[in-house]
Amino acid sequence: LPTWTIKKLIQNKNYVVLSGPFTDEKPTTENFKQAFGTTISTYPHYPETRNREGEPICDSYRLQSYPNGIIFCISDGCNWGERPKEASNRARDAFTSYLNLKLQNQKTIKEIGELLITALSYAHTSIVCDKEDIWLAGTTTLLGGVVVEISDDDSSLVGIPAFTLVCVSVGDCKAFHYSFKKKKVVDVTFGNRSSIADARDPGGRIGPYVRDGDPDLRNLVLVCTPLEKGDLVFVVSDGVHDNLDPQTLGKSPKECNLDADDWNGLQYHVALNAKQNYECDKLLEIIESTKSLDPKEISNKLIAHCVETTSAGREFMEQNPNTALEPDYIKYPGKMDHTTCVGFKIDFGEISQDFDERDDVTDKLCDFDEEEIDCYE
Repeated sequence: LPTWTIKKLIQNKNYVVLSGPFTDEKPTTENFKQAFGTTISTYPHYPETRNREGEPICDSYRLQSYPNGIIFCISDGCNWGERPKEASNRARDAFTSYLNLKLQNQKTIKEIGELLITALSYAHTSIVCDKEDIWLAGTTTLLGGVVVEISDDDSSLVGIPAFTLVCVSVGDCKAFHYSFKKKKVVDVTFGNRSSIADARDPGGRIGPYVRDGDPDLRNLVLVCTPLEKGDLVFVVSDGVHDNLDPQTLGKSPKECNLDADDWNGLQYHVALNAKQNYECDKLLEIIESTKSLDPKEISNKLIAHCVETTSAGREFMEQNPNTALEPDYIKYPGKMDHTTCVGFKIDFGEISQDFDERDDVTDKLCDFDEEEIDCYE
């Protein structure tokens, strides 16, 4: 990571919280358009009921936007049930709480990287901390990080951006960056899914999974990318990006300009690059189909794409509840899942306007205090 110095995060009462799913927390102003988050399920309904397979939803997210920066986290509990839901929620809350308490002390991008690794460790510990048997705890993937403003001394230099996204990931959630200047989408977390042939393998997770209850860190990655005003970032669970994948959309390698008839017969890096290019182009198509670069409009269109893509398989399962769905992506494209998208724009002009007064975020949002965190460290 670069050693660029950063401006101190302004953690005052001018902040916005987006958190979900199923929360009473609302943005502090209805006119806030910098960020948007949503979680749904694309699984089929059980016969003669409005309940869906896979309930409860095990995805969760939180975004906190300040006058000059953002803290965000998305987590996807592994498998179904209360345990992965609890793991996802605990990890999200612990990760963002830790950053709330410690981020102001960081002075460089490199220090933030170290902070994110520690926050991830804290999130893992929060999952198992009160379990008499740690194997009764669930597991979850997690992608979280910050957007920070580069100091004037560094940002005035050639090639150094005004803002930087720094994030840590374990598992298969993804972050996509849309450059307003270049009109291009880049997968910031490129390559974090280690098993492209098996969507059931997230590549890694926190919570007890290996050895003596350690996390699975096979695909742990720490990345940063420069941002400019007007850029967009979309942080999504695999319930979104699996429905951008050409293979699950029923596209053949030849439709992606590859000389092969089967995805499984391709070399790993060849298939990975082709899929990444297709996913980024598909997201760019959705972004450019909107009337404005509004994170809410784009996020809703992205979610609608996932719902529509999986409709054939979902309808079959609802009409034939005792019959297994045929594994045919041409006939039944897409992947049903818990589906989360958090989108935000790099534009901090709005956040200083017309806010309701609220308590400091570190008191409002978490059950962790500085003494507990210092004890953990």
